[in-house]
Amino acid sequence: MASCSYFSQLYSFTRLCIILFLAPICLFAQEYNWKAQHISIENGLSNRFLNAIIQDNRGFMWAGTNFGLNRYDGHRIDILTRENNKLQSNTIQELYLDYKGMIWIAYKETKFSNFTGVDVVDPVSFEVRS
Repeated sequence: MASCSYFSQLYSFTRLCIILFLAPICLFAQEYNWKAQHISIENGLSNRFLNAIIQDNRGFMWAGTNFGLNRYDGHRIDILTRENNKLQSNTIQELYLDYKGMIWIAYKETKFSNFTGVDVVDPVSFEVRS
């Protein structure tokens, strides 16, 4: 009979520990305040077709479009293109952020084909490396 009481107390203690561990996580997850803003070609976006969007370590939003890479700082849009910044292509299908904060651009012929090229962009200097 004593062992049954022991397991009952152990079960209750385990449940209490799990609740105390998860409660701060659940409360913390509710602290996000999202702000949505509609950006279009009228605001300076290079193309109305967005293929990829990421946010860098400094808070800038980067959008890969069918006519270049767009960086949005909350007020204005900077555009990187093949013609002005030596990107391999203006049609950007995917964007990735690495552990150093560099932005990797992946090019494809179609959305579901293999990669045809990759560029790495320094988000501070806009330097492009192929």
